[in-house]
Amino acid sequence: MKLRNQRGASAVEFAILLPVLVVIVFGIIEFGFLMFDKAIITNASREGARFGIVYRSPYNDDPAIKNKILSYCKRDGIDIMITFGSDILTAADITITPDYASRISGTPLYVTVTYQYDFLTLFFVPSITLKGQTVMNME
Repeated sequence: MKLRNQRGASAVEFAILLPVLVVIVFGIIEFGFLMFDKAIITNASREGARFGIVYRSPYNDDPAIKNKILSYCKRDGIDIMITFGSDILTAADITITPDYASRISGTPLYVTVTYQYDFLTLFFVPSITLKGQTVMNME
């Protein structure tokens, strides 16, 4: 058996496995970004719901709740959500029910925040819609 026939075999094996390893590493990083964004929108929906249920006369209206949620997603005017597409969180992504006129003490307030997450490195994976929903009773 000649040893020189085996030369370069490890380089070929490495070249075959390198793309797979890179996809796995960047997939783990991208999954971390996705989980971070999910935590942000879930906490933002909690902040909005808490802001909306606190007893005031009158209660906070929908634009005030939406502004509270949007301000939670920013620090010093900079969007803290990790996004790779053109999608950023807007007031249209926030749903608040029931409407302002139907809010009375003891009834539930539903705040839902949806966000379209676009992958950067895992381009073969379609975008995912993340959803954070909070239900709290009006005080």
